[in-house]
Amino acid sequence: MKYLIKNMVSMRCKMQVRTLIEGKGYNCISIDAGEFELLEELNTEYLVALSKELNQIGFLILDDKEEHIIKTIRGIVAELVHYSEKVLQVDIDKYLDEKLEISAADLILLFSSVKGISIAQYFMLQKIEKAKELILYEGMPVLEIADKLGFNSLTEMQNDFKKLSGLSPDFFERLRLQRLEKMKLCE
Repeated sequence: MKYLIKNMVSMRCKMQVRTLIEGKGYNCISIDAGEFELLEELNTEYLVALSKELNQIGFLILDDKEEHIIKTIRGIVAELVHYSEKVLQVDIDKYLDEKLEISAADLILLFSSVKGISIAQYFMLQKIEKAKELILYEGMPVLEIADKLGFNSLTEMQNDFKKLSGLSPDFFERLRLQRLEKMKLCE
């Protein structure tokens, strides 16, 4: 069972939460920025007690409505980036504000406190992941990708790509070509 938790971003935070949960005898399968997953579902009594203990050290378990909003944001971003023919240049905060009819400020605050990054950063990370896929698996030219994903220019895409992935689009193009060469050798 997954639980979303507000303000859990650093390694120290994750360790505090893991220690608290496992100290009570529960098995923590995974713990990441903003969420933890347990092997079993917490009963209501323990969930209330855990919430109080987490509040004392500065954390907050999100209710179902907040969890739903986070999942909805992620779904909208995924749909926009991964399943649209062309990702238009969009102010993602304003776009979500209109789609969800919740103020952009509230969405930004909720998302960043749970995920540890802004919605705009998450949107950009998803665009870069999509760019990697398009280079590696479809062999799409980088200029076409920049246009498809709504970058202002090729240079902007290359800079964001390098900044967020640590590698250039050319690196992924070379990786694709190496993979194709190996496939030819196996024929």
